[in-house]
Amino acid sequence: MKQAQSGALATALSLWLFGCGGGHLGGGPEFPSQDSLRELAERPATADKTEGRKTVAVDDWQPGDAATAATDAERLVKRVAEGKGHAVPLDAELGCAAREIARFYAQHNAFPDQQLQAYMAGVCGATEANFGVTVWSTPNDTIADAARQKEWHDAIAKQLGPWLPASVKQLGAAELSDGKTSVFAAVAGTSDVTWEARSTVANAAGEVELSGSLGSPAAFIFGMSNVGAFGERDCRSDPRVALPRFHITCQLDPADTSAWVDLEALPPGRVLAHGIARILIRREGTALSFTAPTKNTTPESVNSGGEFAKRLLSLVNERRAQAGLPALQLANRESETSARLAAHYFDAERESDLGDQVALGLMAGWDIQGSTIRNGDFYSNQLSGSLDPRRWLGFMLEQPSARRVLLDPQARAIAIGPNVHPQSLTVGALVSTYTFYASDDHRADIERFVGRLNERRQGLGLSAVKVTPAPELAKAVQSVKTSHDPEAALQTAMQQVVSHTQHGVEGYYIEATDVDHVNLPAALLRPQVTIGISAAHHRYPQAAWGTLTLLVVVLDSSGAQKTAAVATGRGAL
Repeated sequence: MKQAQSGALATALSLWLFGCGGGHLGGGPEFPSQDSLRELAERPATADKTEGRKTVAVDDWQPGDAATAATDAERLVKRVAEGKGHAVPLDAELGCAAREIARFYAQHNAFPDQQLQAYMAGVCGATEANFGVTVWSTPNDTIADAARQKEWHDAIAKQLGPWLPASVKQLGAAELSDGKTSVFAAVAGTSDVTWEARSTVANAAGEVELSGSLGSPAAFIFGMSNVGAFGERDCRSDPRVALPRFHITCQLDPADTSAWVDLEALPPGRVLAHGIARILIRREGTALSFTAPTKNTTPESVNSGGEFAKRLLSLVNERRAQAGLPALQLANRESETSARLAAHYFDAERESDLGDQVALGLMAGWDIQGSTIRNGDFYSNQLSGSLDPRRWLGFMLEQPSARRVLLDPQARAIAIGPNVHPQSLTVGALVSTYTFYASDDHRADIERFVGRLNERRQGLGLSAVKVTPAPELAKAVQSVKTSHDPEAALQTAMQQVVSHTQHGVEGYYIEATDVDHVNLPAALLRPQVTIGISAAHHRYPQAAWGTLTLLVVVLDSSGAQKTAAVATGRGAL
């Protein structure tokens, strides 16, 4: 008997940065210092941990049978989990994924690569963003009678206990034979999502509704789905549903028969979001099968990080050109930093704090030269069984959250940190992209903020806000470029508006890197609202990025004057 282990998406976590309604006074997003990153990069990295895990990359895979009733294999893993004090439910979809992985292992004596593992789970209807897999195999003649089968199962149970993660929340398992070899596969999920309703099949309108609650705190829960070969779009969130519950509707594009959906959660006070669900949606009756993006092409192979980074940059820009997007420039110094950190990042894939430190440090872009950074995005991925950069990128672009990084229309620079292991045929990479402030004209930001505000209001059954010209705000907000004091700018603007209109006003300043994900003040969600608004960007001393500051004045309000504190600043006159 032999055992092998694999983590399906353990190193394909989506890490995102969003501006969340302000940020603390005096600095914008907080990043690890440049010195701390250098200290981490200088530490010795451990040896390749993937050498003992055989993985095979194939061009095609046809799914087998759908989920069935609970099996002896599932009852075994449930009994082991309960023996460790985990009251973990059996997940039929993970059981289906276990059967697919076991069937592949029986044919190839190896794991499917991470892309195919994810696809198998998606076809089965599994929704876990991350799951781990372990497999046992033995020749059929070694378990020819019931006594030997019991011995095998007892040995599996003994080894399964230490493998199960303490955070396990869902379990699936399967045992099968191809006539020569018997394979037992166990799959463990760690999802914090409790589903109320979910469907992988779109309705007649091409929509899929996903509702549930998250077992961990979240400031935002949002979704995105693939569109065609290169696009992605936001899913629609119901603003009437209060966190930690969510009700999200995702649209399948008319030209697509299936598409991946990513659900992401942003913890309170954090700037890194993480994946909470990954779902393969499809139209009714769609026959799903896997085809590798490199099928019918001449295989490529790289043997060093430098080769991989150079080829990946070329491939990314080819895809961007096909999507009608401008090319990205390689940030050489930032890429050098990323390359030194890559091994540490993948070594510490189970240590979220260290992974967050690396991701945030690279998003900061301390070694980016030139213009003021507006935003940075980060994604990591690892793929085994092939050293072909095209296959790695194909897996990357399957994921809508990764498309948002690599195919961001506003991105202009990219840093690539490769982690290539030729002996184990494994390629991992850290990828960060950067957008910059190109001008002082922020009318598009104001329009987008107002548009997002009105989307939220519409979802609540409210009329659109009325926006009125307020030249006092336009003048006052420019002072933040030198003073870096949005509270003072807000107070000045409100005093001038009151003097001009002879009406009381209520004001807010909002500091963000992304106006799409801002905590909206309750005053902006009243039944009838008229606002004045203006914006400017500035860069706090010693900050990695610039910050977008919006001054918003709600006209005809009243109340005692309040001083801006943290998050969204507020005042009233």
